[in-house]
Amino acid sequence: MLDTLMKHAKHFTDETGQDAADTKKVVHFHDCGSLFMADGIVGLFALKVHQEKDSTKTPSGAVSKEAPISHEKVINLLGAAASVQDSAIIKANIDVEALLKYTKAVIHACKYDSENEKKEDPLLNINLKVNKGLVYEQHGAELKSFYNDAEVSPAEDVIGATLNAKNLLKVLAVLHELGYDDVQLLITGRFRPVEIRSYDCAVRTIVMPIRTY
Repeated sequence: MLDTLMKHAKHFTDETGQDAADTKKVVHFHDCGSLFMADGIVGLFALKVHQEKDSTKTPSGAVSKEAPISHEKVINLLGAAASVQDSAIIKANIDVEALLKYTKAVIHACKYDSENEKKEDPLLNINLKVNKGLVYEQHGAELKSFYNDAEVSPAEDVIGATLNAKNLLKVLAVLHELGYDDVQLLITGRFRPVEIRSYDCAVRTIVMPIRTY
C-alpha cells in the first residue's frame, strides 16, 4: 500500500492550495503508522501503512529535512472532514471504477468542447436529488445519475457541491489502485470539504469544492 501511496504523492503535493505552506510539499509520516499529504486542494490520510518514525519524504521518496506536522495540524488542514461522519448531510456509497471512468470521460470531452475556448478544467456538480440519488451535472445540464442509495439529512430537494473534475480524478485514481471497489462519499455543505473514504476509514481523501455563484 505504501508504494502505491507514494506513487500518487506528486498529485497531492502540488503546492497550489492555500495551505500549501503548511504541508511543505512533502509526505508526512507519524510513528503511529499514519501518513498524510495535502496541498490545500486535495488531501489524503492513511492509517497503519508504514513503520517509519516521525519524518517527511519528498514525493519521489527521498528523505526530507522538513519536520512533520502534528496530528492536530493534520486535523486542522482537513477542516470539517475530521468530524464529517457526524455532520454529513449527504452520505452515498459509490462505485470507484464507475465514477473513475465517468470522470475521465468528462475531462476528455471537455478538451473538445467548442464552447470551452480557454480550455478550462471541467467542473462537476455533484448533487443529491429526490428519487434520483447522486446526480452529476455540468453547465446546468444533467449528465448522469449513478447511485440511488444515498442518504440526505435534513431532507432537501437538491443539495451538493461543485468539484474540479481533475481534482476528483486524483482521489479516485489512488483509491482505485489501492484496490477499493466501493467507498463512501460525504458532503457537509456546498463550500466545505468533500470526503471520499474507505468504509473502515483506513484511507480518507479530501477534495475542496469550487465556489460557484
